[in-house]
Amino acid sequence: MKKQLLFTLLTLTLLTACGGTTSSVASSAPVSSPSSTTTSEVSSSTSDSSYSDFDLSFRGITIDNVYEDYSSASFGGMLEDIGIGAWMVVGDEYTINVDIKDLSDQTISVEFDDPSICEYRLDEIDGQKSQKLIPLKTGGTTMRIYDANHDLIYRNAINCRVAIRDIDTMFEVLYQADYWAGAFSSAAGIGYYRFSMSSDENHNIITISGQDSGISYAPAQFEVDLDNYVESDVETFHTFDFSCTMLTTDTSLNITHFAVSLSLDTIYVSEDIGILDFFRPVYLD
Repeated sequence: MKKQLLFTLLTLTLLTACGGTTSSVASSAPVSSPSSTTTSEVSSSTSDSSYSDFDLSFRGITIDNVYEDYSSASFGGMLEDIGIGAWMVVGDEYTINVDIKDLSDQTISVEFDDPSICEYRLDEIDGQKSQKLIPLKTGGTTMRIYDANHDLIYRNAINCRVAIRDIDTMFEVLYQADYWAGAFSSAAGIGYYRFSMSSDENHNIITISGQDSGISYAPAQFEVDLDNYVESDVETFHTFDFSCTMLTTDTSLNITHFAVSLSLDTIYVSEDIGILDFFRPVYLD
């Protein structure tokens, strides 16, 4: 039952992630009041624009004082996905929705610490306005959104990556993480999952463990077949979906698919009955 519920909720995430609709996991509430912003906001030790387009070492940035003023506006589309750590892919365009509550003037202005990473564009077709974020190159920067009075209503870090479609290079990036942590199970408070990756010349082995709704799962291994995958592209939700084979037989887990987002920031692990969890990288250094 718990896996069927998780499958239902995560299917909503799959259908909405990175598109123009909202995610199934809400962004966190404001954690600070508006204030002047300095470079000390960036908790990464690396400056915003120091990565070349194909530099595989880029791990993303975060800021300490994320701000979302829900008393003044609502935020949807890609802003909700950014709120749970999603990245954007260079070459795609991402719809955001900012609805100002108490002003008749819905005009917003968007600023970036490093405008070479991403730009904002307002499209208007047949009287319908569409707010877009356009990733420009690999890197991370702080984005701020202001209302028509130039009052700050939103601040967060954004991360962008040039698409890497070479499978060996893709997994070279994935292996840089010390481990991958389940994001949905933890956020929902139902438990946790985590996995680590190891490889030799012929095999890519994933060791997964966790606890879900009071049920513990001892470490179990499965193999990812890098030669057996399907590339899927639904609007801006793009994955490489690899088939898997369970190596551990004395477990109730039955991992069948290992889907990697084109931005390489999220991996969706699925059983035969649906998605188990989506995972984000964890770096210990």
